[in-house]
Parts: sequence; C-alpha cells; structure tokens
Amino acid sequence: HVGEVNSIPTTVGGGGVHADGKVPRFREEDFRLRSDYGPQEGAHVDDWPLTYDEMEPFYAEVERAIGVAGRAGANPFAAWRSGPYPMPPGAPMYGAVLSSAAAERRGLHPYEAPTAANSIPYDGRPGCNNCGFCAFFGCPIHAKGDPVALLTKTMATGRAELMAETCVSRIRVEGRRATGVDYIGADGVERSMEAKMVIVAGGAIETPRLLLLSGLVHPALGRHLMVHFQTIVVGHF
Repeated sequence: HVGEVNSIPTTVGGGGVHADGKVPRFREEDFRLRSDYGPQEGAHVDDWPLTYDEMEPFYAEVERAIGVAGRAGANPFAAWRSGPYPMPPGAPMYGAVLSSAAAERRGLHPYEAPTAANSIPYDGRPGCNNCGFCAFFGCPIHAKGDPVALLTKTMATGRAELMAETCVSRIRVEGRRATGVDYIGADGVERSMEAKMVIVAGGAIETPRLLLLSGLVHPALGRHLMVHFQTIVVGHF
C-alpha cells in the first residue's frame, strides 16, 4: 500500500511538518561507508567529504535551533557529543516503561530517542502536551521543532518573505553560478526573480527533480534513492 504523498512537498515547511520529530545523528562510520565496507554492486556508495568530528558543532547548533529533547549518553552506540541536549526527555508512555524494563532484562539498551519536540517550554514555544499526533500532522500548539517553528521565528524579524502556494520551476544559471529562479505563483503565472544566492532544500525527491528540470546534471543525481528505513516491532498486552 502506498499512501498519499503529494501533499508533503507542497506544504509550507515540507515533510518536516508531517514527521514525528525523531532526530538521531549519524554515527562516525556513516561518513566513511565506502572506506569501511567497500563499494556495493548496484548502489552509489561514497565517503562523505567531511567527518563526524567536523560536523559535530553544526549538529549541536541545529539541535539548539530547533529544540531537541534527549539524554546524552542514553544510547551507548551513539557518536560522541560536545554537550547535553537542549532539553531533557519528555515523560515516557506507560507502554514504554514496561517494554524498556523487559528489554533491559534481556541485556538490550532501550533509550529515549532524541526528539524535536519540546519537553518543556523552549524558545518561546510551549512544552508538548502529549496528544500523540506528531506523525502525519502539524503540531497544533507549535511544540514540535519542525520547519514552521524556524520559519515563524525568521518571519518575526521582518527581514524575510514567505511566498506560499508558489512553486519554483527552474533555477536560472549562468556558467557555474545561479542567478535566480523562475517560479509559478498561486495565480498560475510564471515569473522570474534574481538572486545573489539560491539555496535548494527540497528534500531527497524535490531537490533532484528541480535540479534536473534546471538542466543541472550529474551521474548520481536522481538515482540510488534510499528512503528512511526503520524496523518496528509492535506488541499488544
């Protein structure tokens, strides 16, 4: 079964509005997969051009910006951190208390997943009220650290303009430099806008789509997509 996905890229804030806010960091080995495990047939596996140690300060900065609740050291397999999470973990569900105790008796390591949802009031936004609808829904009280939280803060400066119901159709390029974009507004009319810099942040599907539509090509662009992989075990008591 394939669910409805068309509404995700067309929402202000993108797929982050619908996400449940789990924000784990990559581990050190994730930045050197080709070196550690070698090339894989039928896949495009490369080392990153930088290391976890170089990325760590930026991980910390983003976690402070969006607001992440978690407990440093709770996951014994996680990469090192330069400091604690901005907020402590939220209150556990009763089912999690039972299953965690059982997992620990089996020698496993359950831990509070780092989550971009306020466990306490943070950065002008309230603490989570545990309504349970993080996944697939926008947060009605803005306790979730989704892109809308940062957009709202940015808009409050008066130095940013948000153009909703607007789709960029092409990045304008001269040589190796982007000079602006063509876009289609809510009225269906295509217009152009000049820019000193164009930042493309449309996710793993919309970003390559826009780059290809703009005539920007690379052998790996739009290929070898690996979607979010998650193994879930559900038990009923």
